[in-house]
Amino acid sequence: MKGKVKVKLEPNVMLEPKLEVQIFGSKDCDENNSITLDALVDTGFSGGISTSEESIRSIGAELVRQQEPVQLADDRDSLVDVYRGFVIWNGEPHPVDLYAMGGEETNIGTSFLLGKEVRMSFWPGGDIVIEDGWDSMPDHIREWLRESYPHLAH
Repeated sequence: MKGKVKVKLEPNVMLEPKLEVQIFGSKDCDENNSITLDALVDTGFSGGISTSEESIRSIGAELVRQQEPVQLADDRDSLVDVYRGFVIWNGEPHPVDLYAMGGEETNIGTSFLLGKEVRMSFWPGGDIVIEDGWDSMPDHIREWLRESYPHLAH
């Protein structure tokens, strides 16, 4: 996956690491049940991908957990529904939890980034690259991931 660091001018000038992500509602990755969103790489979000419930419902993703407690960036507690979606990663469907959050912002969290390398040139127009980090990680981490997150194993 690749993206760019974008400049946001309102309300203050800030840089946002964003990339396009295509999310599918089922493992068959049918283009008719997908949506492509501009997503912010958000290391403060520990989930998979957060977006609006309207976007998630539009692709027919399966509800997997209702009213899951989450803590928002402003320290407020909230309850959100979590759906199962899929993204294409290395040519294969990859499951991802979709958190139905209020608002229109889409975020890619650390659960999605687990086992991947993220590189950013953090200046306006700088590149963002997310690649498989499996071969470059230490053996003990790779073993832990195999045991704890079998869907990431190679």
